[in-house]
Amino acid sequence: MSKSTSETTAAEAKPTKSQKTAKTVAKSSSTRKPDIILNMMSRAKGAAIEQLQEATGWQPHSIRAVISILRKKGVAISRSQAKDGTTLYHAKKA
Repeated sequence: MSKSTSETTAAEAKPTKSQKTAKTVAKSSSTRKPDIILNMMSRAKGAAIEQLQEATGWQPHSIRAVISILRKKGVAISRSQAKDGTTLYHAKKA
């Protein structure tokens, strides 16, 4: 008797131990979106909300929330305005 297709796909859908480990490693690396935001704001020229949106795929209110959380964690964040009127965020890592 052969397996039905639903049994086969359910068994194949289970992640293996190595796949679980890869996910854990990915979560601990600096590719997390808050880390991306901090790294971009730490550049000499800083980062605009639009640039951070493009890098993370997040909405502006989510990015501002992360900026607020970073401030609460002690990261010195300042704002400046570019010549075209765009607000730039700068971060100094503690």
